[in-house]
Amino acid sequence: VSLTVDGKVVYSYCQKLFESAQAIRDYAQGLQSEPRGDLRIGGAEHVATYFLPPMLRDFRKRAPLVSLKYLSG
Repeated sequence: VSLTVDGKVVYSYCQKLFESAQAIRDYAQGLQSEPRGDLRIGGAEHVATYFLPPMLRDFRKRAPLVSLKYLSG
């Protein structure tokens, strides 16, 4: 069994469509795995001064799309 000339052309287009669909799926999956949104952190003033800065720098590198807000109290 073999494809006709027209069948080979259609098969080639189908392969390209399949590859494009897979690329779109991979791209969309990457969008979903990227953390984003707002994060509010509350705590004592000394925590914000001494402990949070190094942690927040690391967090910012790993999740640049997350907006951080610190509330002291």
